Amino acid sequence: MKKIFLILLFAAPILFAQRSDQRQDSQEQYRIPFSVEVHTIPDDSLNTIYFSYRLPYNQLTFVKDGDQYKAALGVAIEVFDTSGQFVSRQMKQHNIEVNDFSETNSPEYFCQDILVFHLPNKDYNFIPVITDVQSGQEAKIKSEEVQKVKSDLTEFLEPLVINENKFTKDGENFYILTNYENAIPFSSKKYQLIIPCKNTSAQKIYVEIINNSDTVFSGYTNESFLSGISLKENDGNILIEPGKNDVVYRDFILNNFSNALSEGEVQIIVKNSENSTNPEKFIKYVNWFNKPFSLRNPQFAITSLKYMEKDSVISRLLDADKVDYMPELMKYWKRYDPTPDTRYNELMNVYYERVDYAIRNFASLSNRNGADTDRGKIYIKFGKPAKIERSSDDNGKIVELWIYTKEKLSFKFVDKNGTGEFPLAKG
Repeated sequence: MKKIFLILLFAAPILFAQRSDQRQDSQEQYRIPFSVEVHTIPDDSLNTIYFSYRLPYNQLTFVKDGDQYKAALGVAIEVFDTSGQFVSRQMKQHNIEVNDFSETNSPEYFCQDILVFHLPNKDYNFIPVITDVQSGQEAKIKSEEVQKVKSDLTEFLEPLVINENKFTKDGENFYILTNYENAIPFSSKKYQLIIPCKNTSAQKIYVEIINNSDTVFSGYTNESFLSGISLKENDGNILIEPGKNDVVYRDFILNNFSNALSEGEVQIIVKNSENSTNPEKFIKYVNWFNKPFSLRNPQFAITSLKYMEKDSVISRLLDADKVDYMPELMKYWKRYDPTPDTRYNELMNVYYERVDYAIRNFASLSNRNGADTDRGKIYIKFGKPAKIERSSDDNGKIVELWIYTKEKLSFKFVDKNGTGEFPLAKG
């Protein structure tokens, strides 16, 4: 029975995603998932500083206008030097229109763009201020420190995280900046790195990637192209355009590593050769953006297995030391991983997204945890029904009939006490 449930779990669509926690634990107080990346490209006179950002639609206020839903986002970036003196300011406003209301509540749809500054090679603080135009609410986001580039000490620039798939326009292919705060998303997708090297005659470089003390990649890469580095927004993507700057780099591409990464710190060590004594180290993070809330507390995540697992299995997992709860949970789910060669487990993600959805959408006056209600349990097992019919019975009680077409199943729920509990009556 559990095997059938797991098949159904993976086959059903993913219906709910939580808001992103875009920053590390030390920055948890900044709750607005306004993602920022800052990339500095050195030049002989003024450095070019690219300030890219993204904000999910579910953070904005949409107003219905005819058949459309409209929102507007204002972004202002103020730049100060280390003494607090004002240096520069740029602003942009985005007018957003969607036809499908579901997009307004989804973190999968977002507004992103880029602002470009040309400044002397110094230390700066960039302070973003965002405005939800429809509501008039304004939020000041944590400042971003931009440090002076010590060009005489560095051979490589900060690696750029890019999507595996390219953007094609007018027959030309462009790399797409992932644009998740310089982090590598923990997901089923693959990501690559662009590592700019000042030595344009270099034919290969040696790269080592260490993730949570484990070496997940070490070796040479020789895939590269010669180009200046320029970032530009196009059709909702941040593109890396070649040949737009005077300073040319040998840009090396590193792929086939991201699926071996787990959440946590990533050290990217770059050298001219394997035996080089002058390596350069860059620190990034693997972040699980839109991680289900029910999975963020390992103990709660283990107890949430009760909707599909025996009590004895849950007790065994909870017998481990608390520090081992998450490793043990990951080990449990690994048995059902549809892609065992990667660290990301799609089936586990779907399960806990369903738990989240049930908790939030099926709570009642008598049961605050919607996952413990009959509707919540059915939703966790089978996902969203193909059809929901609402009616009243002979006693005037509200009835919900959930129909699962492919599975040839139906469940009847009746709100007997008028509390929104909807216990299962038939199914």
